[in-house]
Amino acid sequence: MMTRILFLIAVSCFTLPAQAATIEIGGVLILTDLGAGVKPTAINNNGQIVGQDQNGQAFLWQNNSMTTLGTLGGAQSYANDINDNGMIVGWSHDDNGMQKAFRYDDSIDTMINIDGATNFTSSAEAVNIHGEVVGWKNNGSANRSSIWTENTPEGFLAFGGGNHRAVGVNDSGDVVGVTLNGSNQFDAGYFWNSNDAVNDFSGGLGVDYFPFAGINNHSLTAGQNLGGLGSFMFTGEQAEVTLSTLHPSDSSSSILGLNDSGIMVGESGTNAFAFDLSSGQMFDMNSFATRGLQPDAILRLTDINNQGEFVGVALINGVEHGFSGNIGAIPEPSGITIAAVGVTVVLMYARSRISLPNFNALRQKIASVFSRNRNQSAQSRLSSTILPPSANSCENAMRIDL
Repeated sequence: MMTRILFLIAVSCFTLPAQAATIEIGGVLILTDLGAGVKPTAINNNGQIVGQDQNGQAFLWQNNSMTTLGTLGGAQSYANDINDNGMIVGWSHDDNGMQKAFRYDDSIDTMINIDGATNFTSSAEAVNIHGEVVGWKNNGSANRSSIWTENTPEGFLAFGGGNHRAVGVNDSGDVVGVTLNGSNQFDAGYFWNSNDAVNDFSGGLGVDYFPFAGINNHSLTAGQNLGGLGSFMFTGEQAEVTLSTLHPSDSSSSILGLNDSGIMVGESGTNAFAFDLSSGQMFDMNSFATRGLQPDAILRLTDINNQGEFVGVALINGVEHGFSGNIGAIPEPSGITIAAVGVTVVLMYARSRISLPNFNALRQKIASVFSRNRNQSAQSRLSSTILPPSANSCENAMRIDL
């Protein structure tokens, strides 16, 4: 059965930056080896990289050097994200072996337990430019989305009851996450618009969509659906899009990272890919020529920053290595494999059904249907809008299959 990449789009402001980076056809991948067994998870706009090293501990890579961040007293730690100010968040085992959310400030070289008040597990998943952190805490019976701000340094348990985890936050303070069912399995994605006067799931992203790649500053989220297929979605009025996988033989795919230019990266089967929203093209990263590191195969890309620098995992002599890289503009005669996006697009909104011939037409239609601009403030509103919870809603979803 052919698998497909699911892109969930809920559009508030569809405009991409005028200086948006694009992927050069005929470009060259310039790769740097981070070491065997290294798992890079995030790269910020300064080129600083975080993840887990070969010894199972969180690391920071900068200036071509790796620094191990240590733990909260236990054996393992894992860095999930880093903002442009160098603040790192993730989880670590404490001296009792309990997994705890941490924040690491490079300026004071200290890992801080931000969930010291509980006897249960927690994790910090993402951090924005203002130092506002999102993640989750377990209360003994369920997971609860948590938001750590200057006003709530030990974390605010968001959205009342239920079982859910926050996984991403942008610089406007908008939060995405996932809900879990009674068996503790992921069953839906959610979006919280920090413009709202209530703290609820005001923008459900739909059942079986999981925005694990987070949310960028243009309200684009990305991740995977229940069928194991890569997905993306703009928040606001919901629209769900499904694309082909990189290769028909691929059994699954996932978007693992995205930048503000609409370039998304991930894995399809055992091959890394990049998808350029501005052109509607999907690129097999193993079809690029490489400089520097010469891997047997590039397995996956896990994040990409606004300069087009990315991190991922490659196979070298049968061993997985972490790496960083960028796409140079040096022309090469070797061909680049590009997966065309879709043959027929179907857009359903307000009971209307419109066929579109290609992805660019889809983008134009989405932009015209969703012309509402949120006029986002440059300053986050998380700290000022944490209020009592109310009921959630998941309405007016659109589905677009490519």
